[in-house]
Amino acid sequence: MFNDIKKLLSRSVFRAGIGGQVRSVRILEIFSEAVEAALPEDGATGKVKPLYIKDNIIIAASLSRSVIDILTKEQEKIISEINKRVGEKAVKDIKYIG
Repeated sequence: MFNDIKKLLSRSVFRAGIGGQVRSVRILEIFSEAVEAALPEDGATGKVKPLYIKDNIIIAASLSRSVIDILTKEQEKIISEINKRVGEKAVKDIKYIG
């Protein structure tokens, strides 16, 4: 008789046509969390900003070449964390604009 609220909300979001946008925002949030875990120095996470995701590729901006180098080395780990938490192959690559 009673429906799980999580299922109802999920269905409503996708019916409204914003499911893809909600998913993209969630992926970018997880990316930011993974970047924070990957960067050793405090404040370095402010040097990277995820811009958008298109065709399963995250586009992120950073003016710090050293931060981009660190994240490139940790890229597989970051992608794996995102895909594990989203539950599918949501991300296949990360590109940095600097």
